[in-house]
Amino acid sequence: MPFSSCAAVARGKGSKPPAAGGGFPAIGALLLLDARLGAGRAAQFLTPEGLWQGWIDGPPSKSHGAPGHYREFIGQLCGFVDEGARHCVARR
Repeated sequence: MPFSSCAAVARGKGSKPPAAGGGFPAIGALLLLDARLGAGRAAQFLTPEGLWQGWIDGPPSKSHGAPGHYREFIGQLCGFVDEGARHCVARR
């Protein structure tokens, strides 16, 4: 999968804190980029006292799964975008 598709999914809307649902795709994108690049940057957010746990525990209440689930979901979205991009290029 091209890096550019993953980066586009990961960018989001500016630098303001995510809305109630925004943390899920954000951690998924960060975990996916970590896996692809071998960066290991997500670990600091996933500690018991890290930002992920604080976001999950904070208002409003959220139902959530494991962070790895969101990584898989973002990976599927990137795959969908890549497949669509291949079809667009093929039409030219």
